[in-house]
Amino acid sequence: MFDRGFYIWQLIDYLESKNNGKPLSYLIFVPQNDAIKEFIDKTEGKLGVFKHSGNYSKEKITWKPSTTIVVCKNASKNKQGEPYDMVFATNLKPSSSLVFEYKKRWNIETGFRVMEEGKIKTKSNNPLVRMFYFLLRCLLTLAWLLNNFIRRHYTYKVYLRNVEYLLRRDEPYKPPPIDMVY
Repeated sequence: MFDRGFYIWQLIDYLESKNNGKPLSYLIFVPQNDAIKEFIDKTEGKLGVFKHSGNYSKEKITWKPSTTIVVCKNASKNKQGEPYDMVFATNLKPSSSLVFEYKKRWNIETGFRVMEEGKIKTKSNNPLVRMFYFLLRCLLTLAWLLNNFIRRHYTYKVYLRNVEYLLRRDEPYKPPPIDMVY
């Protein structure tokens, strides 16, 4: 899954090349330039499928790869609540489920952003110290996920603040009553 910045013919050609017998599966969100807007205008109904060719030059050789463009009309809504179309370049089976498949990409982005919030800062050059802090961060993230699943949902920042508060207190920890779970 690639963002719209990766709609590049050289990348598509690489993904489509059959080095190991079959091409790599890909789903690229396509920016809506003039050529893509024509595909959107030609789409009747909710789904449109088109062949799209392009070219690029490398080392004085011109390559002409092609891909399948899938237009999903009114696939999502913008911040104002107005529907907008999502367009993908792909070699997957064309269907409206590509929209849901692409949205999974944001779970990956969010996961990395959440992990960065728990980053423990150190100036140590010792790789063992850095590895320990990384593993501690992974452990805190896992504990947060389990807490959200079993008890109560907190944002990661709030969870880290609660952990810090509990570690700084002198009295022993008492978990909240189980009836507070929602």
